[in-house]
Amino acid sequence: MRKVAQFGRWATMDKRFQSSASRLAIYTKMNMTKQILIWMIIGLAFANTASAQVDSAEVDIDAWHAERLARLGGKARPYKHPGKQFRNEVYKQIGDWYGLFDLYMPQEVSNDPVPLVLYFHGGGWGNGSRENVTPVAWREPSILTELTQRGIAVAAVDYRLCKFDLQETVMRDCVTDCKDAIRFLAKHAAKYQIDPKRMAVTGGSAGGHLAQMVALTPPKSFPGDRGLADVSINVRGGVSNFGPSDFESYESFGLASEKAYHRRWLNRLFIDGTSAEAIAKLEAEISPVLYLKPDSPPMLFIHGDSDRTISYRQMELMQKRTHELKAPMQFVTVKHAGHGWKQENPDHKIDPSYKEIVSLQVSFLERILRNEQVAK
Repeated sequence: MRKVAQFGRWATMDKRFQSSASRLAIYTKMNMTKQILIWMIIGLAFANTASAQVDSAEVDIDAWHAERLARLGGKARPYKHPGKQFRNEVYKQIGDWYGLFDLYMPQEVSNDPVPLVLYFHGGGWGNGSRENVTPVAWREPSILTELTQRGIAVAAVDYRLCKFDLQETVMRDCVTDCKDAIRFLAKHAAKYQIDPKRMAVTGGSAGGHLAQMVALTPPKSFPGDRGLADVSINVRGGVSNFGPSDFESYESFGLASEKAYHRRWLNRLFIDGTSAEAIAKLEAEISPVLYLKPDSPPMLFIHGDSDRTISYRQMELMQKRTHELKAPMQFVTVKHAGHGWKQENPDHKIDPSYKEIVSLQVSFLERILRNEQVAK
């Protein structure tokens, strides 16, 4: 596969359309022959990329796509990982969209396959980038640094974003992409020297929701790329930071009415014109709490008690269901914390501290990946 230099953080958004007015003025000055030639080139390009989902391990990125993706990429964040890394790897392709991931190997070289944690970024299912995992994007200590120091690889995954394709992409597609990413890594574990039997997930906000869905849903659910359909995955568990678990009730998001709920999730959970019956099905389908079972893989849920973006009620609902089923879940309340561990009250620091929150996550992930018992 041809490597493409720095796809960057906005590979789903074509900057060629950002100055449409100026281009239209130039275009209208062209003679008819040039206009026809341009449209023929565009037509051929789209014909070459209109194929269905394929096994991305065998996708050949031609010169046209390489040039396009390089232009879309912009500048990657300046982060120098001390270990081996695989940047801008393609796990699937859908038409003109490429699913990318960056893989950061442990800082100490190992001759044996290493455990892996997949990181799903937040951003309301419509923003964000896999590069959010780096200390440059976040803060220290970072989960990336802490895990790779302990011999655990980290794969940061991009997925389709709802807001860039309002009439097609919804949250369930984000789930499908994330599940395809872990399927791809399991299928090509030998290439990347990772252990497919020791994989876990983590994320915050929307990424926390996606981590829950990948860990708790049946392995074969949410099929996507046909080349990955038969891949068996084994998710040991994961961490959800302030991620939602229940989409069936507007009260669980602290909203006042069904109307307000639908207004919030339009073009993310469902597209305009979707029937009430179909919306109800989608709400249930992407609610992790409904997949919870007594033998579900263990997960750690961490949520701020003053979160006004994803209500603290979300974790309370998952905690209630966990107690009913005696499932192996753990819960940590961060006092005085809003969304993203923001300190809501200047007179009260968040408790536990950010450093302690990272330590809790890393310890939990390390235990489940090392086959150590996790207390309920």
